[in-house]
Amino acid sequence: MRVSTLEPFDDPQLLASLKRGKMGVITMENHSVIGGLGSATAELMAEAGVAGPLLRIGLRDVYAHGASREYLMREYGLDEAGLIGAVERLSGLDLGELSVDIRDWVAASDLAKPEAL
Repeated sequence: MRVSTLEPFDDPQLLASLKRGKMGVITMENHSVIGGLGSATAELMAEAGVAGPLLRIGLRDVYAHGASREYLMREYGLDEAGLIGAVERLSGLDLGELSVDIRDWVAASDLAKPEAL
């Protein structure tokens, strides 16, 4: 599910999505994981009694250096490979080469580009 804002963070569809997760939840944000989407999701999961692992993809407690967007997304695991790796860690599966390019999935969704994941 795509989350466009952290406040208010009470969308019933979000809680329903969290409860449907079979293997856990992955959040991905292109800034610090501290106090962001992952933190808000963790709080919501705890308050609602939703059990399961939560993987937060984003910048850890670091200062990002200057470089191209493509390089930084790859360097900090905020690209396709980072997301696929998180899915593999959470599921225990080896996805190898996906038959569907994630760009095709993104293009078919309401997201404009892979960085928006």
